[in-house]
Amino acid sequence: MALAQRARAFFSAVRPSAAVRCVAAVAIAALLVAPGTARAYEEQIALNVDAGYVYAQHGVPTHGVGVGVGAGIGLGDMFTLVLRGGYAGHPGELPAHVLSATAELIYIVDILTWVPFFGAGVDGHLILRDGNARGNVEFHGVLGLDYLHSRTLAFGLDVRVGYLPFEPTTNVLSGLRVQAGFRVSWLFSRW
Repeated sequence: MALAQRARAFFSAVRPSAAVRCVAAVAIAALLVAPGTARAYEEQIALNVDAGYVYAQHGVPTHGVGVGVGAGIGLGDMFTLVLRGGYAGHPGELPAHVLSATAELIYIVDILTWVPFFGAGVDGHLILRDGNARGNVEFHGVLGLDYLHSRTLAFGLDVRVGYLPFEPTTNVLSGLRVQAGFRVSWLFSRW
């Protein structure tokens, strides 16, 4: 009985101040309106357009300009699968036109406003030059940085360094190939 009387006396003497009640109310409200589970890249589809500079070591004029369109889908919170189609024009005495189809697996380093990434991919190329069409395969690495302007729009820079190990005939793109470009991405929720 004495314990109950002491407890009642303690709790009646200790009345929360207005500041304590305000802090408690804010904390409870914050818990009630807390955001749900974060779903960034694993729940997104990205549609991309890009343009940039292209360097080719052998088989076509060295310097060119390229454009491309692509789509990416988040496979988890760290990986994205990107499929891309591109065109590169290499002007010169004997100009070349390179059509490419690309598949890449990208590793997303972090989800912030600035998003660094790297990955690897494979390209199939169709080279149109001197009235002939020839094909070749490229293996490449990619390194880039995206700026998330909003939940639906991103701007990015990336560099792809690739190697075409086969030289089936002369005047075919082979050896080292580098692409450096600027990309605009529109982001959509997958579900």
